[in-house]
Amino acid sequence: MKTRIFSVLCENVPGVMMRITRGFTRRQINLDSITVGMEPTGLARIILMFKADDHMAELMRRVLSRSEPVVDVEVIEPERSIVREVALLKT
Repeated sequence: MKTRIFSVLCENVPGVMMRITRGFTRRQINLDSITVGMEPTGLARIILMFKADDHMAELMRRVLSRSEPVVDVEVIEPERSIVREVALLKT
């Protein structure tokens, strides 16, 4: 299984995260990382990182594309991306 990265552009409405992660839960795929940010257009961009084979990754792309609040799903190649971790610590 390879690491997959999806960039999901979706409407910023209540429950959107639940709708997006539900498909992963149903297929027992563990999400390694979730990052959410706002676009200038008012839409939310959600970056999902997970491990899956080619068949399951394509299936998840199609499932996400059909989800109601999703506008676009972009597959990002891990070899062509820079991945950084951010931590917020309280002392």
